[in-house]
Amino acid sequence: NTGGATFGTRRYVPTEADLYLMARQLEEHNIDGLLISGGFHAYATVDMLERERHRYPAFNIPIALLPASVDNNLPGWSMAVGSDTALNTLVDSIDMVRMSASASKRAFVVEAMGRTCGFLPLLGGIAGGAEKVYLPETGITLPQLADDIAALVDAFDTGRSFYLAVIGEEASQHYTSEVVAKMFEAEGHGRYTVRQAVVGHLQQGGIPSPFDRINATRLAYHAIAYLDDQIEAGKADYGAAETAVEGLMSPARRIMDMMDWPNQRPRDQWWLKLVAVADELSRRPGQSE
Repeated sequence: NTGGATFGTRRYVPTEADLYLMARQLEEHNIDGLLISGGFHAYATVDMLERERHRYPAFNIPIALLPASVDNNLPGWSMAVGSDTALNTLVDSIDMVRMSASASKRAFVVEAMGRTCGFLPLLGGIAGGAEKVYLPETGITLPQLADDIAALVDAFDTGRSFYLAVIGEEASQHYTSEVVAKMFEAEGHGRYTVRQAVVGHLQQGGIPSPFDRINATRLAYHAIAYLDDQIEAGKADYGAAETAVEGLMSPARRIMDMMDWPNQRPRDQWWLKLVAVADELSRRPGQSE
């Protein structure tokens, strides 16, 4: 019933200089197999270990890799452990923001986590009833903001008392949530006030949701079974979680090839199909309630 932070982990991909020490530790402690659970950096580390097996015999042990990331930016598995809890925290925060603004004419720009992956801002925005969602995958342009500001002003001119925009933390290097909030306020000319709300690391805390607990238990069960089968058969394959396969474990290389490494997210993101839904819900100038 506690989050993964209790393991004391951190974001770090070993360097070439670390590999020898890692191999020594595996040998000295007679490690026969590893279960690794983590986010992008864990996947990058396993990718490195697999590529260096020919140089370090200690890496020739079975490894089971499981997805755990609030950003949900890992291939092969639709909902990484922690992502459901983070999404619930974000939506709860949006609901509280909406309640706080109910007595006044106010627009909120809520910044969600997710780094270069739009899972949290997109699903959080749709679930929270946002009029606009800005994603890292699509970015932000000045003409787009001009259209959105026109829709925002029109909304308050036609009787709205609340407007919500959700923005991913890395949706734009220049048009940050602070900049967007200031632009919204500047163009309102006193029609409404604007507040920026950065949900931040609250999304990394909280009590794990029932879905995340079951998800983690299911993954761990199959990972242990995979390692047990590998050791019993005298094999040393690297496996990673994949949704639609028997035993829920696929060759790690297959999963690594699904990663968009420069952008630190999967090549195929199922939630991007919901962009059309968010766009349809977006406010446009002259649109009736």
